[in-house]
Amino acid sequence: MFQGFAYSHIAMCVAMTMFALLSGFCSRPLRITVDEVNQRIVKEVPVGSSTSQVEKFLDEQKITHSGYLEDLERESDYRESDLGGKKSLVKGYIGAIIRDVDPNTWWNATRWDIQIYFYFDGNGKLVHHTTRGVGTSL
Repeated sequence: MFQGFAYSHIAMCVAMTMFALLSGFCSRPLRITVDEVNQRIVKEVPVGSSTSQVEKFLDEQKITHSGYLEDLERESDYRESDLGGKKSLVKGYIGAIIRDVDPNTWWNATRWDIQIYFYFDGNGKLVHHTTRGVGTSL
């Protein structure tokens, strides 16, 4: 009697484990995409928005971010981009990151984040932003 119960219990555990493993290999959609982030930014904090409006937007979206920074040359995004032809206007930036946007990370060994940079002129007005996906191997 107990032997039959033990075998059926083991069989059920094996079946559940196989189901969990197999369902994990099916790709699940991203939590949010770079395009979706760009659409929200353009709609909610368009060019001309102030630093405080951008920080409020990031706080409301619960997006991790820096404060306003002026040390532009230390930031690779600034050095590597033409910023839509507005680089000469830029005096400071706010950096932000949305971490772990790909729920499939546990089996593909790369964590995907979305980095966002908001660039401001000397009056603290938004002149450009960049958004990109960044993969980090685990």
